[in-house]
Amino acid sequence: MTDQIIKKKEPLDQPNKGSESNKNTQELKNEEKDEQVFSSSLLNALSGVLDESEVQKIIKNQKKTWSSLQNSNQILDEIIKLSQQKYTRLKINYTYYEKILITMKKDLDFIYQKIRGIDKKLQGDLGVDLSLIPKNEDLLQKEEKNLN
Repeated sequence: MTDQIIKKKEPLDQPNKGSESNKNTQELKNEEKDEQVFSSSLLNALSGVLDESEVQKIIKNQKKTWSSLQNSNQILDEIIKLSQQKYTRLKINYTYYEKILITMKKDLDFIYQKIRGIDKKLQGDLGVDLSLIPKNEDLLQKEEKNLN
């Protein structure tokens, strides 16, 4: 058990026989060397094909593209900031009006409950038939016809 703990504390650069982490680091180093060899061989192969002026044009186009991407990124960052500010304002307004609507609904429910109570009292105590009283919808339709 203590041997395993000591082995784990050793740096990865030092050889550690039988250690998987050492094998992984060696494989990574080999891959990096292979990539460097490939990139240098690619550069050597392309240097014979491309002129120095063409390489300069490619580099110039890459820099131009890079700067336009940075500019686009800055613009998008500003858009994100503005949209977050707008969302915050709208959320505040939404919660404010939501509370107002909830209060209005409670008030209207209370009013309709009182109206139903009065309706029952009128029908029960006085025997008044409320179906004879014109409804608001009927009055609105008559007024609309008169306006047209």
